[in-house]
Amino acid sequence: MMARFRVRPAYWYLLVFFAWAWIVNVEGRVLPAAAPMVLVKAVGTNQTNPLKFTDADIDPMGTHTAFWLESARLRPECSYAALDGHLGSRSGQSVPITIAPGPPELRDNGKFSAGPWIANVPIYQFHQTYTDVLHECRYFGLPAMWRTRSRFWN
Repeated sequence: MMARFRVRPAYWYLLVFFAWAWIVNVEGRVLPAAAPMVLVKAVGTNQTNPLKFTDADIDPMGTHTAFWLESARLRPECSYAALDGHLGSRSGQSVPITIAPGPPELRDNGKFSAGPWIANVPIYQFHQTYTDVLHECRYFGLPAMWRTRSRFWN
């Protein structure tokens, strides 16, 4: 009876691969490392460096967007790795954008405010963007073999 349910060794490799791919894809949705951001303020600018941004750099027709946000760090075992921003929709066509998050900063768990961050899209297209934040997490003290992807904006 059990002979009918045997799985060939080659299929085990496929099963393990697809299970690993599913875990990597779903983990950030089930256990996000960061809360979705709340947009506080956004202005057009031609400045590309958030460290040099001043009120004099505000330009409604600028080629970039400076923005301020609030969010929360949810998992102490995860360290920030990168932002992955796109212009377009999550379910359709999109192109990558660059987001300059400003100077490095160690944050405690919980709510935080940040900004200005600068995205390389004009202010009139900023609402058409979406961003995921990538973290390097540890499980039982060991680093994960993947980066945790949490939805951050839109």
